Amino acid sequence: MDKVFQKKMIDVGYKRCPKCGLFTPQKVYVSSSQKMFLGFAIGKMDTQYILTCPNCKSNVEITEERIEALKEFTKEHIPYEHQKNVWKEIFNTHKEYADYEDQMKFKDFFDMIKEKAREKIEIQISDKEYNYLFNAYLTNYARQNQQDGE
Repeated sequence: MDKVFQKKMIDVGYKRCPKCGLFTPQKVYVSSSQKMFLGFAIGKMDTQYILTCPNCKSNVEITEERIEALKEFTKEHIPYEHQKNVWKEIFNTHKEYADYEDQMKFKDFFDMIKEKAREKIEIQISDKEYNYLFNAYLTNYARQNQQDGE
């Protein structure tokens, strides 16, 4: 029988899912377990890292080295809560100017959305970080339109 000793969750922000390809708020579940026999531990402690996607519900086991890389990546970027607020602002701006979408070229329309949403964001965010989040939003938007067309 396996006994699970601890289970915790780490938010790693918006990442591209390896299964569905969408940028979603990824989480890594960490659990440690050990084989038990008659209440005594036998063998060594096993730790698993599971990357989950809320969109496609996939679970991918990742290595300890990969989890360390994700933690480093997360340290270099703005926190998940701020990422979520940036995405909401981009979405709300897109919704606000949606009437112009059919009247403008795709690139011009989304350049306008990018500029207008950037003006509304109140937190400090680098251009590199903002471009990453905006491109992730565009990727999801394009994939959603592709799925709706099928």
